[in-house]
Amino acid sequence: MSVDIQKWKLIVSRRVSVFRAFVMAEGSREEMKKYLDVEADALVTTKDELSNYHLKFDDLKTISMSVISQIKENPNFPKQHVEDCLNACKKFISVSKKENFKEYYKTYKEFVKFVIIPVAIEQAITKNITKFLTQKVGDEKAHSYLAKLTTPPKLPETNQEQVDLVKLAVKILQEKISEYDKLIHAHYKKYQWLSCYNIDEEPFLYSYFETRLQDLLKLGLDSLSTQLNEAEKRILNDEEDYQSTLKELNVQGDLLGQIELLRQYVWLRTYRIEMQSQSNFYIQPLFKQIASAHNRTLREIAALSPEEIANLLEGREIPNTQSLETRIKSYILLSESGKIQFYTGEEGLKIANQELGDQKTSEVSSVKGMPAYKGRATGVARVLTKKEQVSEFQEGEILVTMMTSPEYVPAIKKAKAIVTNEGGVLCHAAIVAREFKIPCVIGTQNATNVFKSGDQIEVDAESGLVKKV
Repeated sequence: MSVDIQKWKLIVSRRVSVFRAFVMAEGSREEMKKYLDVEADALVTTKDELSNYHLKFDDLKTISMSVISQIKENPNFPKQHVEDCLNACKKFISVSKKENFKEYYKTYKEFVKFVIIPVAIEQAITKNITKFLTQKVGDEKAHSYLAKLTTPPKLPETNQEQVDLVKLAVKILQEKISEYDKLIHAHYKKYQWLSCYNIDEEPFLYSYFETRLQDLLKLGLDSLSTQLNEAEKRILNDEEDYQSTLKELNVQGDLLGQIELLRQYVWLRTYRIEMQSQSNFYIQPLFKQIASAHNRTLREIAALSPEEIANLLEGREIPNTQSLETRIKSYILLSESGKIQFYTGEEGLKIANQELGDQKTSEVSSVKGMPAYKGRATGVARVLTKKEQVSEFQEGEILVTMMTSPEYVPAIKKAKAIVTNEGGVLCHAAIVAREFKIPCVIGTQNATNVFKSGDQIEVDAESGLVKKV
């Protein structure tokens, strides 16, 4: 069958529970319509608990055009939009703590638009800014100027947790504290939610933070103090570079609004995903109560649609355990033309093939992406497709993954370089690569298919080329 390969754009490859997929699809359609008068269709294909989340190219283009139009008409739109996003995050967390399913479900859908919009506007605005920079400073300098304009205005929670843990280690060494269990516990209570990407994923354990703290203490006070000083200087220097670059380029008008919005989203794109994780942590007790009351596991409840959970709460029947186990592992969700269709088994595979076509990867030995932090590195590839594999990563290897997330930070700190399938200047990998000064190439589309663990590869983060050697 002939397939329009440009119909769907892969946004993220990561486990997405059935409940999350439904809410995202519903919010993309209903709430985007209210906010920007655009309905975004979605396709989620899941196999062996790994989900590929797609949005339509046409919808992404329409959303980005709408946002750019808003900026042109109203110079205050970027500031108002960021405030809207922050207020939505605040409300989402507050409602999640109440453990009321109906209110939570409604608020979650309202929040979804702020997950989708950055994905849509990133490419279009980056293209506009890059075109402007190329005209101003030339093609060779455009990337370095773009990097100065897209530094995060503040640290996401993931990065702040790392800083806070270093500060904790410094405090223990400076004050020669021998019993610091309470200090670790306070840090654990503050950040344990970072690993809850889905409702049925467990928070970080106390031991996770304890082990990392022990490793930091071994570095000694001088080394840790240097790390903190460098982190503080980096934030100040980033702000100075940003302001001086705007002044040097004499950026004005709606392009200035686009730059300001893109820079805010360098931080917000990670932050609003973090707020989803925090929401998952706070609503998890309710889902566990539902599971216990109906003799189900938490994973089984997360494999239900919102309508099925509402039915369960009202005493109606839901799919049996065997059916839920099947959909936990593999399912297809297609949201199109105002209708959501859900499939498992052979029927799902047929729909996926109709929508995406043959996804086989040809025999190639290199990939091309976008430099996120410049530099070059050669080393052994370590391909990670699940967060559970992070412990396998060895010092000095090159991290090849679909996308990074907070759980990948221990591996990132050991990595010579980072290569991802997905991402743009706003992605988590781009942020942490700049922070740790690691050569990084993002948006290669298929690096995890082209390379395998053990391959000797060369990462050229000047040109964006990654190849086997």
